[in-house]
Amino acid sequence: YYSAGLAMFQRRLSNVDLSPIGHQPMELPYGRYAMVRQAALALLSLGRAHVPGLARGDAAAMTSPCVAFVANRGYALTSSRSGLIRRFLDAGWDVILVTADDAESRSLYASGARLEPVIFRRGGLAPVSDIQTFRRLLAIYRRWRPALIQHFHARPVIFGSVAARRVLGDSVRITNT
Repeated sequence: YYSAGLAMFQRRLSNVDLSPIGHQPMELPYGRYAMVRQAALALLSLGRAHVPGLARGDAAAMTSPCVAFVANRGYALTSSRSGLIRRFLDAGWDVILVTADDAESRSLYASGARLEPVIFRRGGLAPVSDIQTFRRLLAIYRRWRPALIQHFHARPVIFGSVAARRVLGDSVRITNT
């Protein structure tokens, strides 16, 4: 996927770089490319100038582009996505964290991301809770209309993908891990 100055791709990687240059996100020295190991997300030339309409000042495009990260709990985002989230924030994107309201997600909120608390019940069948979660995801996707979404864990992947397609159709790019 490539749009608005951002490229995302997913590929399973078998090699892990434990050297100092393998830290997350991995970046080339001149800063154009960054890659996060687990989902292999590559960022290319992030910035408002690369988002169609924003650089020209079009009235219809004056809102910042939006990306959503959806996970069972905030730890999943702070442990492997904090660098990526910072990168989006630095580039002027609205970053929406759709996860539990816990200490980890609040630390990302403090750095400028927006928090939309959702409870993803872990393990077993929970039809009532699952329906409530699905409805909450529908409302969040309607409100923010993200251009990019990354779902982590089983329930966020299943419910989030269905909710995103139902609300946003093909206008959203989704990565599931």
